[in-house]
Amino acid sequence: MGIKAAIEWARNIAADDTHGYSQASRWGRDYDCSSFIISALDAGGFPMKLYGATYTGNMGSALAKCGFKRVNENGRVNLTSGAGLQAGDILLNPATHTEMYIGGGYTVGAHSSETGGKTGRAGDQTGNEISVQPYRNKNYTEVWRYSGGASQPQNINDSLDAIARRVIRGEFGNGAERVARLTAAGYNATKVQERVNRILRGG
Repeated sequence: MGIKAAIEWARNIAADDTHGYSQASRWGRDYDCSSFIISALDAGGFPMKLYGATYTGNMGSALAKCGFKRVNENGRVNLTSGAGLQAGDILLNPATHTEMYIGGGYTVGAHSSETGGKTGRAGDQTGNEISVQPYRNKNYTEVWRYSGGASQPQNINDSLDAIARRVIRGEFGNGAERVARLTAAGYNATKVQERVNRILRGG
C-alpha cells in the first residue's frame, strides 16, 4: 500500500480500455478526472472518499487529511516545465482538472470522452480517454505530495465498517449531532451513514 500502489492502480486502469471517461458514470468502470485520482489514492490506502473527496473542488482538504502537503510554493516545483515533480505528486486545479505525475516526465489521468466532452460510450473508445501522457501544465495551481503521517482516519486506524459500528453503538449521537461530530472528527458523514444502513440491512 502507498504511493506506488496508487500509481500501479492508475496505470493498470489506463492500460485497460474497458475503462473510459464519463461524468455520468464516474465511479467505475468509467471515471472522470477527479474520481479517477480519488479512486487511485483509495486503492493505495489513502481514504480520500472517507474524508469527503468527491470532485476537484474538495480534493485538497481530503489530501491534507491523508498526509499530503502542497509543494509548489517557493519555487520547489516549476509547473511550466514540470521540474521538481516527483512520482505520486497530485496535480490539481480545484476548478477544472487533476492528474497524477508518475515520473519520467509523464502523468496519468482521465481526460475526456471519445466525443471530446463529458460523456460517451462505456469504455475507452480512443485509447486516450484515460491514459499516460507526457507532462504538460493544464493550468494546475496546486501540487500535493505525500509527506508521511496520516493515511488512515485521524482518530482510529479502523475501517469504515468499524466507524459505522461505533455509530450504531451511539458513540456519535443522532441526527444533526451525529453529522456534526463525524464531520468534526474528519469523517465523511454520508459515507459512514451509507455503511451504517448497509450493516443494519444485514449487508
